[in-house]
Amino acid sequence: MKKFIALFALSLSVSALANTIDFTFKKDSPISVELQQRLLKVLKERCPEMVQPYGLREVTTAVRIDRVDQGIIDRYYTTTFSARWYFDGYHPSTSYIEVESVEYSFQNGDNLAVLKIDGDRCN
Repeated sequence: MKKFIALFALSLSVSALANTIDFTFKKDSPISVELQQRLLKVLKERCPEMVQPYGLREVTTAVRIDRVDQGIIDRYYTTTFSARWYFDGYHPSTSYIEVESVEYSFQNGDNLAVLKIDGDRCN
């Protein structure tokens, strides 16, 4: 019985960590914390059944730097996430979501944008 209680407590703690920046993104992710927060928010809205309850994990992130003019640099990111979800409540499946985002060096107002989300379970 003690083993069952310990296992249950562990599963709750892992589930509680899901969908946080520390759980979703790699420690050495090139994406800024502000953009990570934006990505999580948008993905929770656009891909809810893939985000819950076990969360997303960053697989890869490619960075493309666009040198606009006079030292202004915009960073474009293409990030692939893996998402584990249960299609019938019992059988796990893994899908991938590809997200294109950008961090502009300077813009009046918001300098972060999610440009595109491509996933078979996203709307």
